[in-house]
Amino acid sequence: MLDAGLGKDACFAFVVDPEVAAQAHAAGVGSTLEVELGGKTDDLHGKPLRLGAYVKALHDGRLVMQHMFRGAPLHLGPMARLVVDGMDIVVGSRRSQTFDREPFLALGIDVLKYRYVALKSSNHFRAGFQQLAGAIVTADTPGPTTHQLQVFVRKNAARPLWPLDAEAAYPESPKGRAIGRLP
Repeated sequence: MLDAGLGKDACFAFVVDPEVAAQAHAAGVGSTLEVELGGKTDDLHGKPLRLGAYVKALHDGRLVMQHMFRGAPLHLGPMARLVVDGMDIVVGSRRSQTFDREPFLALGIDVLKYRYVALKSSNHFRAGFQQLAGAIVTADTPGPTTHQLQVFVRKNAARPLWPLDAEAAYPESPKGRAIGRLP
């Protein structure tokens, strides 16, 4: 998104990077920072991005979910709204899906005012965003959340196994539900 120059038309939530969130909280709103954002958990998703960022807003990360699990508390840890090349980026300290607009709203971002809204969420985002989106483009990133199930090593799985094997078939229970593997 940064390479594409989407700037003020775009926002992203959220990158989990407790170091950068702490750095933003220590510097305070209105500060400009040099950060190394993301890419610190594993080697699958690239290296941290070295960025100059403006700290636009800060939040303690205590939210109440409004769509999926409505009313449930969600604690994302210290959060920061960084502006990089005009684009708003939400940084959180604890891992979670972006279930709804609350991480954006907590930091003063109204997603309805942006042309491009990007989320880090595999599927759970739909309850809070599907009706707002003109189009949804999904990304299949490396790691345990991939939709490419064939990449996972299976040592004890009986074959055939759906959805990996087209010939997999399962008997139905009297109520029409699959109950197990055919011999």
